[in-house]
Amino acid sequence: MTSSSNGNSDDRRPDSAEWGAINQVSQTSKPQASASRQPTRPPADPEILNAPPGDPGTIDLRPGSYRNYGGPLIVIAFLGIALGVGYVTFKEDKVDLNQRPTIHFSGSTLQQAGQVPENIKAAPPPPRRTVRIDSVPAGARVMINEHAVDGLTPLEASVVAEEPVNLRIVLKGHKRFDAQITPGQTRVNATLAESPKPALKEQKSAVLEVTSAPAGARVLVEGAEVGVTPLGATTLANVGPVAIRVIKAGHNPHTVITTLLPGRSRNIGVKLTPENKERRAIQIRVESNPNGATIERVFSGRQSKRLGKTGYNPLLITGRVGETITLRASAAGHLPSVRKFDVHASDYTVQLELPPPVQTFGKLSVKGPKDLMVFLDSDELDALPLKAQKLKSGQHRLVAVDQKTRKRASLTFSVSENAELRLEIERTDEALTIKNLTKP
Repeated sequence: MTSSSNGNSDDRRPDSAEWGAINQVSQTSKPQASASRQPTRPPADPEILNAPPGDPGTIDLRPGSYRNYGGPLIVIAFLGIALGVGYVTFKEDKVDLNQRPTIHFSGSTLQQAGQVPENIKAAPPPPRRTVRIDSVPAGARVMINEHAVDGLTPLEASVVAEEPVNLRIVLKGHKRFDAQITPGQTRVNATLAESPKPALKEQKSAVLEVTSAPAGARVLVEGAEVGVTPLGATTLANVGPVAIRVIKAGHNPHTVITTLLPGRSRNIGVKLTPENKERRAIQIRVESNPNGATIERVFSGRQSKRLGKTGYNPLLITGRVGETITLRASAAGHLPSVRKFDVHASDYTVQLELPPPVQTFGKLSVKGPKDLMVFLDSDELDALPLKAQKLKSGQHRLVAVDQKTRKRASLTFSVSENAELRLEIERTDEALTIKNLTKP
């Protein structure tokens, strides 16, 4: 069979129109083939695809359409807060509490160039007066409000004019002289009695040990130098309230106001601070024996102010150079302790020793039937009579019980110092009674 001449044979080449159709079919079939190999995704919302640009209401917020920066932003915020707190704490730690504040004024507010207006100046110091102090024998050291006066008696000292000041005169081999200089007083004459040597050696001596950081500081007790730190056990004759001053060049002096007790030792340690002659605020460390005492500042003519309680760490208060401070410590079961001192350019440690109350005694006698049970302050007594038994002064309670009839009687009474109280217990058919036979 022969092929026809009109071009229907399979061997002929396609013309240009046919090539265009073939290319169009190829381009449309390739995306379908690639789509069959990829996972199927949901169709896009035509409203979102056709939204005008910049319209926030048409932003696609479905998962995967944006990045989540919430976690990193929270971490960065916390880091910023921590750095800020650390910076503020560091700046506060660097504050010098003794540094005088700087006050800036405009030129129109100054009275004169370089002067501060009168209405903001510090209160003027209290008026002072001169007191002459003599002692027999002469050559004694003088302490006024816990600070040593330069020189030896006879001498003149400057004291506050409008309030009383405490005076102490010390001379080796003599009893200390304690007095109070009242307002208006201009002269003191003190006669110092000799101390018996046996009593001075056996009962009136105390032991003092002092350490300091740094070491090598001079130690002065009541104005007299006794050694250099570290000061080993040193026996001192001047017992009672004392002022100990620790001094080293380049450092602020440290004054310890304490009490040396007879037959006991006192160990003192101080830390000396770098010298600062310009400071006006002075830090005062307050301690007490026993701990837990209530500390008050006593003012003349007005109510006392409670400062706090002592504890394991000292109570810290602030004083100003030139003022006089009176501190009082009180605790249950102890007599109060009061110390008064002038504030100088020195660090201070005030140790308040609270003595126990002085105990006094009286006597008690009780008579009555021997078969009664008798209790004194909850303690059962031996069979009556009770004859002149030593008893602490104060209030007590006596209870009598008849074991057969179960009748009882009680009496609350007080025993006075060096006095005897006589009681009698009577038993009748009706009751027990306790009578006071002491004559008024």
